[in-house]
Amino acid sequence: MLIVFTHMDNSADASYYVGKAATDVYKNSLGLFNPYTGAELSRFNVRYLFSCFPDYNAVISKFFNLHALKQAKVIMPQIIILVTNILYYQVGMILTENNRKKSALFVFWIFLINLYSNTIYTSANFLLLRTYEGKAVLANTIITGIILCCLQIYRGKSPLFYKFLLFFITLSSVTFSSSSMLIVPLAVSAGFLTVIFIKKQYRSLGWYILYTLPNLMTGFIYLLYTKGILSFSI
Repeated sequence: MLIVFTHMDNSADASYYVGKAATDVYKNSLGLFNPYTGAELSRFNVRYLFSCFPDYNAVISKFFNLHALKQAKVIMPQIIILVTNILYYQVGMILTENNRKKSALFVFWIFLINLYSNTIYTSANFLLLRTYEGKAVLANTIITGIILCCLQIYRGKSPLFYKFLLFFITLSSVTFSSSSMLIVPLAVSAGFLTVIFIKKQYRSLGWYILYTLPNLMTGFIYLLYTKGILSFSI
């Protein structure tokens, strides 16, 4: 949390994701103005159409009268890091059979891995440096949440609760980052689909379809736009 609080990332993505939140607040709109120039748009930018994290930051900033830069660069990143590490701890509790000391050590080792594997190709980059992006939620909170749910379902501990929780996690992932349309179905396939075949619970395939459908539909809509079949004019 201290690293994120003291570090300033000024990449091209920062200028868009943080700039969009600030633009939406001061223009009192959502996605209607170009965050780089302030000019009014004639159509939505489809690349960021399903990346609603800046919209969320703008709404929270407006509702609680917070500065958009503080909300996007300081407040939400701290919350993301806290929630992500709580999920790490819960996964550690499962892997160590509820041993609190080993779970705490597990979280510490993950911290070291994140600290020393910080490249543009790893989730650590989005956790420690680019936490203002929706991909930070996707790469750290969403994926870890999927792992947690799949482990609990595999253990047979409150499987119905964790099946519903997994549904809400996968459904919410649609709004954080466009990358979720590919990553979440793959993560669910690697986790939940594996549990189905190991446990031979083939009736749960309906749940699998339910988990992957929202993101696959989003990808289908994006594909229709790239082919010129759909238009998102304002």
